[in-house]
Amino acid sequence: MKTYTLFPLGLTLVFVLAAFNMVEQRINKDPEENDEDLQLLHFSLSSSCQNTISLERIRNAKTLADLVPDYLTQLELNSNVTTVKDLRIGAPDEFNLNDLIKTNGNELSIMQRGFLSSQGYSSNISLEGYIVDAGPNKNPDTDRYFNYCLTVVPEHEATYQDGSSALINYIRAESLKGVQGVRQEKLELGKLVFTVSKRGKITNANLESSCGYDRIDSKVIKLINQLPRSWNPAIGADGENVDQTFVISFGRAEGC
Repeated sequence: MKTYTLFPLGLTLVFVLAAFNMVEQRINKDPEENDEDLQLLHFSLSSSCQNTISLERIRNAKTLADLVPDYLTQLELNSNVTTVKDLRIGAPDEFNLNDLIKTNGNELSIMQRGFLSSQGYSSNISLEGYIVDAGPNKNPDTDRYFNYCLTVVPEHEATYQDGSSALINYIRAESLKGVQGVRQEKLELGKLVFTVSKRGKITNANLESSCGYDRIDSKVIKLINQLPRSWNPAIGADGENVDQTFVISFGRAEGC
């Protein structure tokens, strides 16, 4: 009889303790916060701009077609199917200035080529203008506005020894350990800029923008400075090792 009595009492005690634990968790947690939002955090490794170009290519560029990343646009310009109107070339932070010279036609001006020749590795370049019909019967309604941002990269870019995917997976997993209470609507686009030196060392790691949570920002900075593997340095056109700058984006995905 005692055996039959103790079993349901023990089972009831288990249920009571489990229920108490669930209630305690709900009391201690903000009802508006959802840890499932951690799974929505975005992490990526890139250059400052989405598009990249080699130093040798920009120094040899004579036309816009030599610069634009879109192959179809290159083909149209080189075939004289289209041409260029109001082309501006400069550093991104100069594009709010009104004194940037605008040119027409696929061929770059002497001043534009001089600006390109003055750029070094990790420089950012903006291209802005309109692709227009080159034929005699031009239709303004078909003009296509473009605004490209290009980062100048070495001919052989720096690489993490385990690969970029392993790097991002490591930073994501480690930066989110012990983190709770992240809300998707509070996330911002965080950006950490760092340089891989010609010796393969991390230097100049700086937070350019926060993801909206200081504790995640701090973890990402610490992790990039204490990676378990090293980097293979970038190699320039002359065969010498060179510095290269990267950006780790984290938090809210770009464009969201």
